Amino acid sequence: MRDQLLAHWAQLAPRERIMVIVAGTALTLTLLFLLVWEPLVQTRQQRAAALDGARAVAVRLEEIAAELGPAAQQSRPTVPAGALLATVDRAARAGLGDTPPSRIQPEQDREVRVWIDEIAFENLLRWVDELEQKQGVRAQTIDLERGEQPGRVNARLTLVRAS
Repeated sequence: MRDQLLAHWAQLAPRERIMVIVAGTALTLTLLFLLVWEPLVQTRQQRAAALDGARAVAVRLEEIAAELGPAAQQSRPTVPAGALLATVDRAARAGLGDTPPSRIQPEQDREVRVWIDEIAFENLLRWVDELEQKQGVRAQTIDLERGEQPGRVNARLTLVRAS
């Protein structure tokens, strides 16, 4: 095949060879532009537009937070001093159902450590969210280990009063 192409090339007149070289170069440059350069430019434009949209959302969220700042802090429930342990224990009994904590330990006046074994990950997340939203208690630290069954974890939490 290569020998045939070289033989055909040798039979071309010098003027025809120049035309083939120019046409091949033009075709190569066109393909590079259409297959490489243009997709890169389009991707960059799409990412820039997505970034602009995300920035606009962030600015709007900051505006909303500024408007609601004092009101949002006042509406959040607070846990009275000394009641954190009782609040967490009561919430665990109500919110965790079939997977009660294996251990609840008070640490200082503002912290409670909770150990929960083999709990469904989704249930744990739901419970932590309810604690923060309804009781004013947030998770300061959460350590998770994979449980024996799929979708289950062993959790160690440090819970504190939301300030």
